[in-house]
Amino acid sequence: MANIDQYLRRGTERAALRANLQQDTRDPQIDAYENAAWDWIEQHYPALMSASATYVDAGQVADVVARAVAQLNIAAPKIRQAIVEKLQSRIIGAGAIDPWMNDPTVTEITVSGTRVRILHQTPEGPRWDVVPGVLRSPQEASQLADFLCTRAGARYQPVRPLQTIMWPSNGARINVVHESISGNDGPLLTIRKRSRGQAMDLSDLIDRGMLNAEMEDFLIQAVRGRANIVIAGATNTGKTTILRAVARAAIPPTERIVTIEDIDELQLVDFFPDAVSMIGHEKSDADAADVDVSLHALFVNALRMTPDRIIVGEIRGAETKDVLEAGVTEAGGLLLTVHLKDPSMLFGRFYWMLLGAGLEMPWDTVVQQVKAAFNVIVHITRWVNADGELVRRITNISEILESGEIVSLWDWDGADWIPVHDPSPTLMAQIRRYAHHGS
Repeated sequence: MANIDQYLRRGTERAALRANLQQDTRDPQIDAYENAAWDWIEQHYPALMSASATYVDAGQVADVVARAVAQLNIAAPKIRQAIVEKLQSRIIGAGAIDPWMNDPTVTEITVSGTRVRILHQTPEGPRWDVVPGVLRSPQEASQLADFLCTRAGARYQPVRPLQTIMWPSNGARINVVHESISGNDGPLLTIRKRSRGQAMDLSDLIDRGMLNAEMEDFLIQAVRGRANIVIAGATNTGKTTILRAVARAAIPPTERIVTIEDIDELQLVDFFPDAVSMIGHEKSDADAADVDVSLHALFVNALRMTPDRIIVGEIRGAETKDVLEAGVTEAGGLLLTVHLKDPSMLFGRFYWMLLGAGLEMPWDTVVQQVKAAFNVIVHITRWVNADGELVRRITNISEILESGEIVSLWDWDGADWIPVHDPSPTLMAQIRRYAHHGS
């Protein structure tokens, strides 16, 4: 581990901006033009170059950049335009990774030292690509991390080596690990963006082999029947994708929906006439004026907003208790996701989430609450298909019986979905009670 004092003393503002004059392909002539333009802007507009500025006027940036490029007397229009775009993105954008922050097909970006990877959403499914040449040294990677934190109102410093910030322009969540505790010769950045592409519906997911038509029909009936449903799986299995698609297919447009997330992914406000979205916020800096807004606080507030249905992007902390209470006291229709390896571990998962939030409850009480609160578990995994490709698939749908037994309704056997049990009479009676609701 490096000496912590070197990080506290390091100047970062203009160096952070200069460090982001790079792309995956380089032209020495363009680099020379860029450097000359930056020198001119630094000389004539030093305040604009300060990475500590929390607000930069886009119109002013465009005017200053145009002047800086004009004084270079570049003959080729394409080169002029390329330099203008790069300069603007480095001042008001996300530095070296700005092209991918603005690419709607890219939903995740990781930086490990100087290694940059991007997750493309393609018609064939998600694909990771390594992008060479974006960061040429550990120093440039550090300066990029500092630049992103500063623009988001935080500080990149070893006294707070682990933090999560939100990017102002698109709501992307950026997890930052300081280089002082990284073994990758530089900082670690994990950026999850809100997908701005066309949301997939259930028929799209059937075409991709994520579920079949019978399962689709059951899930729609269960949601309309106001069953409380847990969508479970590991990281990056497609929990939010399934949740969004099921909600869009099944929830009646007359319902008032409140969604609670820590990153704006569900995007249901664009689909339902009376949907409201609340986003949790972690305090970005101990000395900053902003405040923590937890999912627990948002859930408590949601109950005061006369919702017909509450949807939680993911539970993992104190909001776990709120969800359990709502599951046994409200009118049903809860939808949420949770990290879970296997449906049989649901009770234990809730027990440990409560314990991790400082809420000690006896095991028997947790089991009683969970089985009373929820009706259906949808479990998703990443599965290797016959071609050796990693695909996302619902591998199990289970019902939680009143006895607490978790019974499989469908199981994936490696080749197809096998119907195992019919839904219980209790669940079917609830579904029939709302049979015409929203149909």
